[in-house]
Amino acid sequence: MVQLEERPIWQQMLSSFQGSFPECIECHQEQSVPWKPAVRLAQQSKAGNDERDFTGKNSVPLPYTINNLYQEPAFEALIPDFQSTPIRSILIVPLQYHQQCVGYLSIFRNEIDTEILWAGHWNEDERNLLPRKSFAAWREIKEGQIQMWTQEEIKLAQSLGTHLYMAVMQKRVEGIIRHQASHDLLTDLPNRALFNERIFLALANAHGRGEILAVVFLDLDRFKTINDTLGHAVGDQLLQNAASRLKGCLRKVDTLARWGGDEFTLLLPQISCAEDVRKTAQRILDTFSTPFCFGNQELHITTSIGIALAPYDGEDAETLVKNADTAMYCAKQLGKNNYQFYAPTMNIKALGQLVLENNLYKALEREEFLLHYQPQVDLNTGEIVGMEALLRWQRPELGLVPPAQFIPLAEESGLIVPIGEWVLRTACTQNRAWQLAGLPPLRIAVNFSARQFQQPNLVKTIAQVLKETGLEPGYLELEITESLVMQNVDFTISVLGELQALGIHVSIDDFGTGYSSLSSLMYFPLDTLKIDQSFIRNLTTNPKNAAIITSVITLGHGLNLKVIAEGVETLAQLEFLRSVKCDAVQGYLFSRPLSAEAATQFNELIFPI
Repeated sequence: MVQLEERPIWQQMLSSFQGSFPECIECHQEQSVPWKPAVRLAQQSKAGNDERDFTGKNSVPLPYTINNLYQEPAFEALIPDFQSTPIRSILIVPLQYHQQCVGYLSIFRNEIDTEILWAGHWNEDERNLLPRKSFAAWREIKEGQIQMWTQEEIKLAQSLGTHLYMAVMQKRVEGIIRHQASHDLLTDLPNRALFNERIFLALANAHGRGEILAVVFLDLDRFKTINDTLGHAVGDQLLQNAASRLKGCLRKVDTLARWGGDEFTLLLPQISCAEDVRKTAQRILDTFSTPFCFGNQELHITTSIGIALAPYDGEDAETLVKNADTAMYCAKQLGKNNYQFYAPTMNIKALGQLVLENNLYKALEREEFLLHYQPQVDLNTGEIVGMEALLRWQRPELGLVPPAQFIPLAEESGLIVPIGEWVLRTACTQNRAWQLAGLPPLRIAVNFSARQFQQPNLVKTIAQVLKETGLEPGYLELEITESLVMQNVDFTISVLGELQALGIHVSIDDFGTGYSSLSSLMYFPLDTLKIDQSFIRNLTTNPKNAAIITSVITLGHGLNLKVIAEGVETLAQLEFLRSVKCDAVQGYLFSRPLSAEAATQFNELIFPI
């Protein structure tokens, strides 16, 4: 009967049943109709022609009986489904919940055989109408008879239907709760708890069969930037779309889970060798090479992937996930948008990074940071016109830590905000000290990170530092990257406008290495463009670099901006930059970054007091 109730004609009949009763039901004559309200039949037997409304139009429909489905024209299309069964009548009971009809319970009743026994002492009048043998008992059997539904049976069916509905709903709610407890609400993927369970089962199967399985840890590159810039709604949609693409790269036996944030994990069982996993990882990278579209905007998202193989890289879920995560961070450090297989040496490196991060938290308190200064030279006059302040970390037991090792950690942990404020204050204090020593005024350049720039009290903090150190705003220059500028254009224009109103100079650092809109660049309150040293390095050997530099200088001058070239190391580079009218340069050709004491001596040699 399950197939019957799923047929369109049955659903159509239920729909008409729910909407209203046939008009003929309201008549007081005996008529053959497919739908008869069961309660009415019982009531008519007691009250005669009672004209109450039994349609249930303002409440839940009443139970319906179909006493003989073979005599109902409306059931003509369904008769072939019943001919192979002994079913003769049907009771349809509406299921009620909070005064609403939530479904129907259909009860099918078989035909019955009736038996009449006759003997000499039974009803004489009726016995005389039938042929008989005196005092001889005999019986009459009628087959295929209809058994009418009694009011007690209807009430029992209603009670049974209610209990069945509540039991089904309870199971359904329990299933929903179990699903929600084991799945991510945003992507509907398994969460980490369910993922760990599946790893446990997969490891047991793999061990018994002598198979290999892989755990893959995946992270979306630059997701935080997109989330902060375009909003959480776009970020959520991006995660959903990314999950959909990842599913398309996997087999049916594989498991994709959302680990948290922008991190996903994959379980790849039943693999024969590492090459199988490599193909899957490459397929994912290729899939993400297609931009994600949000309205008229395209977002280019890459992913970093780490892979751990069992049993080689671990024999339990925790170890495998940890090692895959370690490999994923290694992929990020190697430039992102790639995959890496776990190697034991990665753990040593990861442990070193953890120790470094722990020491970074204490470095500011221990006064282990210091600033080095690199001169900026005006190509027209040959004079030093500024100094760029560069952060260094002097660890007592290890010496100087390269900035590339600790600055990303400071960014990720948020320590860059207090460290950046220390850099600003120290640089302003040093510049003011040079001025008080009688040296010619110079502009001090300080780098600002994206995390610092997003601080709501940024302008107020800078103004307070200038006031406390006594440095005039015109002798401070803030360097920001072009990627930072484009994260939130309106916010950037507002903040830069406030800084310029104070008299502070603003420059775009590493120009040409990020992503920027030239049409938007003209609206930013800027003073200087700094050409990244990657373009200067191969300047004399790569004609394309020379063309790019020439174009940037022309662009900067067209926007009434000064242009500074970083990383100048040879006379040939210097002469080219002079020939294309670059305004200023800095690099090892003139001086390496100097400590405060060495920078003071350098200034005194150039500008004798």
